[in-house]
This record gives sequence, structure tokens and C-alpha cells, in this order.
Amino acid sequence: MRFIKIPLMIVIFLLVVIFLVENHTVFSQTMSVRMDLLYGVNWSSAEMPIYFYLTFCFLLGFVVCLLLLLSDRIKNVRALRKCQKNVKALEQEINSLRTMALNMELEEPESPSEMLKTTEQQHG
Repeated sequence: MRFIKIPLMIVIFLLVVIFLVENHTVFSQTMSVRMDLLYGVNWSSAEMPIYFYLTFCFLLGFVVCLLLLLSDRIKNVRALRKCQKNVKALEQEINSLRTMALNMELEEPESPSEMLKTTEQQHG
């Protein structure tokens, strides 16, 4: 995947650079952004080159994507920690069951006559 990703990124970068160089005169023109909001509220920006707006939109998109990926990563880290706690609790349960089984094996079994006496005493 890495061998495909790096050349693809280089090709995309070169295409963007060629596009910007070929359209330098168009992107150097100035323009202002104007918004006519409800209730007569109007807003307009200062005259700026088009490439400034393109750069601003690119950076805004980058920040939004970064925030979305960061929130997804935080959610995944929380889920991972929860699963790790669950695994740790299950490992402790397995270890306690193993030691309990070993302790039962280490106890000496009763002789048949002792078992008979214990059952007779229990049934009265």
C-alpha cells in the first residue's frame, strides 16, 4: 500500500502545481465575498486574490477533517480501553479457576470407607 500511496501523492501534488501555474493570472484577480443575510444584514469582505480564498477553503477543510478523525480516534481509544479491561478481568477469572482446579487436585482423595462414613453421617 505504501508503494502505491507515495507515487500517487506525488502525481496529485504535481497536477495541482501545474494547475496553479497554468491559471496564475486567473487566481491573481481580486474579488470580494458578499453575504446578504436575513433581515437586511449584509456583509462583504475586502478585495483579496482568489488564491487566498482557495487556500482558506483548503485549510478549513483540512481542520474539519482533522477534527472528525480525531473524534473518531478518541472513540476508538475508549472502546479499546474498555475491551482491554474486559480481557484483563477474564484473564484473572481464568487464573483463579486454574488455581482452584490445582488446589482440588492437590487435596488427598478420601478412602472408600471414609467416604461411606461421611455419607452415612450426612443422611443420619
